[in-house]
Amino acid sequence: MTPAEFFGEKKSAELLRALEKALGRRFSSPDAPLRALAHRSLCGGEGKVPDNERLEFLGDAVVNYLVVDELFRRYPGDDEGKLSALKSKLVGTGAFARCSAELGLPGLLQMSESARRSGTRERLNIREDVFEAVMGALYLDGGLEAVREVLGRVLFVRFEEWGRDDSLENWKGILNERLQAAGLGAARYRVVGTEGPAHALRFVVEVLAGDRVLARGEGTTKLGAEQAAAREATRNRPDAGAPEKEGR
Repeated sequence: MTPAEFFGEKKSAELLRALEKALGRRFSSPDAPLRALAHRSLCGGEGKVPDNERLEFLGDAVVNYLVVDELFRRYPGDDEGKLSALKSKLVGTGAFARCSAELGLPGLLQMSESARRSGTRERLNIREDVFEAVMGALYLDGGLEAVREVLGRVLFVRFEEWGRDDSLENWKGILNERLQAAGLGAARYRVVGTEGPAHALRFVVEVLAGDRVLARGEGTTKLGAEQAAAREATRNRPDAGAPEKEGR
């Protein structure tokens, strides 16, 4: 079954028209862009259209490549370390979720009623996923330059601003690097509570190294709370109390 058959003629036309308006580009075929808007909760089973996860995989690789290419050309005097640090902000969940929201993609994502009621659409990783899937569909339809044009409007113009944005740091990755360098292994996260009504939950998460609690963080999603906890732990010197290495 094609995506157009799955959604129906009227719904398909509405979705495609809205997506093309958001991107500023017409698609030559409706298959890939409509597939990009199909969340896995809506799909699967006999006769159902496949979800957008393969397109996410493709789009992630395409956007990563174009971001690296733009960074390399834009900052010829920066070394690999500076470029890598900036890249980690610009291709992370936070940045992609912001791009997705600016284009209005979360509102176009089609999902089951139960997923919608549970707040799936508002999750940062879901916003990131639909952005990657749409970029994958755009690449299949128009190649690298089509994706580059959209990124130029929603991401490349914010390199300087987002490069200074502390909230876009990959704090979980930074914390893991420091813990592993100190011989403490990878961080673990656990939800220790939730606050607020069902439609506006805030998660409270602890981050641990072994059995030691390093810090707590809060956020409207589990990932956001984990990032907040990792940031706090990183600032609190998570290697304190690490076992002494030989020769020290």
